[in-house]
Amino acid sequence: MSSKGNLRDHMKSIKQTVKISSAQKLIAGAHIVKARKMLERSQPYHDRIRLAIASVLKDCESESKYLDTGKEIKKQGLLVISADRGLAGGYNQNVIKMAVQDIVSKTVVKVLTVGHIGYGKFRHINASAAQPTIPLDENFICAAENPTLYTSREIAERLMGLFESGEVDCFDIIYTQFHSAVRMIPSAERLFPLSPEMLGEASISKDMAIHFSEYEPSPDAVLETLIPQYLRGYIFSCLTQAWMCELNSRVIAMESAIKNGNEMLDKLALKYNRARQGSITQELTEIVAGAASME
Repeated sequence: MSSKGNLRDHMKSIKQTVKISSAQKLIAGAHIVKARKMLERSQPYHDRIRLAIASVLKDCESESKYLDTGKEIKKQGLLVISADRGLAGGYNQNVIKMAVQDIVSKTVVKVLTVGHIGYGKFRHINASAAQPTIPLDENFICAAENPTLYTSREIAERLMGLFESGEVDCFDIIYTQFHSAVRMIPSAERLFPLSPEMLGEASISKDMAIHFSEYEPSPDAVLETLIPQYLRGYIFSCLTQAWMCELNSRVIAMESAIKNGNEMLDKLALKYNRARQGSITQELTEIVAGAASME
């Protein structure tokens, strides 16, 4: 009976896990649709801003501090986008691994994080080391799920503040790019200073071409206004792609958990039936033996 009781408890626990996994899969699948619509709506605006900057640059007389002039990078900042929750397969581990490699190989002096998982992992690394190895600066709370333009503006203003104060020479971002449901790639990209290659004017369709003949008050002033908007839009796009990858990774992980749970239930059900059959056979044997002894 004890063996059957343990098997029943084990099966009950697995059934509950399968139910929770199914619910997580449904929730993540519903949010993916929302995240995809957010990205599709924001991408045309982001492309327009990018093309406008490339156009204005041709008429600027002075160079913006946010443009790449070939200056040597001595102090690098890093923005790492992870998730606020786990249950997403290797999504968080892949981003954190790339970030640690970047920190070790480059002169990173500031690390800002989006998501509790990445921030907690970096704090654990610092706590287990003889001295802090991850120069953590700030964690943006609850910014990984359901990103907004308000959140991206807050992040962009913080990054630009560090750059303008001279604490960093540049800022890179590490996040997961969404290519398809089966292809999500951790990526490290330069946020600023900007270069013509980063603006990618050639990659934008001709029907989006923007031509200005006059600027008010001046091309330089227009550029200084456009660059913060570009950074906010770029960060929002990265946050949305990362959120899509997190949700898609969670769907895949939950599908695997449901499949494994059902396979375990089938095996445990077979063991339980064998144990129950053995118990019934033993009871019948004892009854027959008792009747025979009474005769």
